Amino acid sequence: MRHRFPTITIAALTIIEFLALSGRNHSLLSRAFSLSKTNSRFPSKMPPTSLTKRCTAPAAAAAADDDDDAVQYFLLKSEPSEYSIEDLARDVREEWGGIRNYQARNHLRSMRVGDRAFFYHSQSSRPGIVGSVMIARTAMPDSSAYDPQSEYYDAKSTKENCRWDSVLVEYEMTFPVMLTLKELKDAVSNDPGGVIASMALFKQSRLSVVPLTRAQWVEVMTMIRNKSQEAGKTESEEGRNRKKKRIDNK
Repeated sequence: MRHRFPTITIAALTIIEFLALSGRNHSLLSRAFSLSKTNSRFPSKMPPTSLTKRCTAPAAAAAADDDDDAVQYFLLKSEPSEYSIEDLARDVREEWGGIRNYQARNHLRSMRVGDRAFFYHSQSSRPGIVGSVMIARTAMPDSSAYDPQSEYYDAKSTKENCRWDSVLVEYEMTFPVMLTLKELKDAVSNDPGGVIASMALFKQSRLSVVPLTRAQWVEVMTMIRNKSQEAGKTESEEGRNRKKKRIDNK
């Protein structure tokens, strides 16, 4: 759940933004997959824009002090009828707020600039993972909590003492295929002791914000890449069959 936040336009395209504009190119998805295996918040081959540098400077300094610059991974749920991956692709950046569960809020508070999250369409006829985002700003008080006009208003929150937080997310890409909840469940059935089976998506299914391990992130990206490649083969085969049919009909 989110509330509206002014869109920030980025002048220079990063590699990830280029990937986002080319979501159906399977070779680019493979490149995105290789980036997902990099454990730095800013891989050397993906230089941040000047805007990103300004946003991340305080967090980068803190991370250097702690000698902990590893990317953290999450999964964010949103009802597509309320706010979809297509909406985020249009807006580029969006305030991710309206969270009214303490455990989910604590997950938001643990996020750092440069962390990544899967965008998950929930409460739909076909739920699943549809894209990815990057955390562009760490947790701040969620203004909708103390706004009496907001549907997320919390009477116990004030501007000086807000119980709830929000983060700013930035669009990375829409995957060429959706990885459905059914496919994730099938993966659990096929490998009950695997990394997918231990995902908080299943263990904390009611939460709209859940953490992932790096191994889970990479495994999901592998499943998406494989499904995308299979879809590409099917499309190519169907195209060849249509061409052959046209030739035979001449």
